[in-house]
Amino acid sequence: MKYNKIAIFSDFDGTITIQDSLVIVFDKFCKGDWRKIEQKHENEEIIQLQSLSLETALLQKEKKDFFNLLDKTIEIRDGFKDFYFFLKQKDIPFKILSAGYKSFIKFILQKYNLSELFNLIESNSIKKTDGKWEFIPNNSPRIKGNCGICKTYFIQQAKKQGFTTIYIGDGNTDKCSAIESDIVFARDYLAKYMQLKDLSFFHFNNFFTDWENFSSSKTFD
Repeated sequence: MKYNKIAIFSDFDGTITIQDSLVIVFDKFCKGDWRKIEQKHENEEIIQLQSLSLETALLQKEKKDFFNLLDKTIEIRDGFKDFYFFLKQKDIPFKILSAGYKSFIKFILQKYNLSELFNLIESNSIKKTDGKWEFIPNNSPRIKGNCGICKTYFIQQAKKQGFTTIYIGDGNTDKCSAIESDIVFARDYLAKYMQLKDLSFFHFNNFFTDWENFSSSKTFD
């Protein structure tokens, strides 16, 4: 069994976590209706890069306020720690691809004693300039230029290196990367999207999949 031929990518908010950190923080600390902006994105009236920039600009308060809220509300999904340490033991490449904020992701991972995952995160960032929060997109190449982070780029790079790619996700920002991946685990919005497009996927509610048997049952070598 050649585990090094597999590369696994996962979304963060709503996938590794149960709750979505951006939704929770935006609902509490945005001055204005950020959901109207998000609806425009879902209706494809504006691109993701624009929606996140506009939504971030509505944020009030300081990072400590954001972190205090996240500390009280965000939980990681059952089985994720076991899943990650299984991949680590088998030397299976893993990367977190998130349209959210890296500082939020790091805070949550550190809370669960998973700071060793910091170097495996590709996401967006925020900074405060002249009293206003500013959205900082990921600095990786963007294939279509529509997103803050182009998840598809990382999938394609792995495939060029000969990896079979597995993607795990739940939301609207996971559509392109799921389509590009060889195997998909999906839930919630992404699962409905995959069904609508008649694309194959495995449904998941937690990370307690028997990865040992799943891996050995697939022709990865």
